[in-house]
Amino acid sequence: MSVTVKYLEVTPEDRECTGWSSRVIAFVEDALRAGHTVTVSSNEEELTPVRMADEVGISRAGIQRRIAAGEISYRKVGNRYRIARSEVERFRAAYIEDMAEMLMDDF
Repeated sequence: MSVTVKYLEVTPEDRECTGWSSRVIAFVEDALRAGHTVTVSSNEEELTPVRMADEVGISRAGIQRRIAAGEISYRKVGNRYRIARSEVERFRAAYIEDMAEMLMDDF
């Protein structure tokens, strides 16, 4: 028994291009005609601690400390941390709020 797995990846950037939805429909129709099962799923973007640090504007070590302290939710892939985009945005908002509160005393 052989199993053929085909993937068609559509990213949010693809929505900017015309015709992306017809490409997806054609892919699904071809697979169904060939007797394959079609599964559609979505995955949230995940960032490494280095990339999160770059985006938030703090050090990688600062991100690692906050992961260890339980301030940042993550999942492990092997021995590597992956942080969901929604968690990055949640942390960024909280971090900005904390910084604003600390700086408010100076004004």
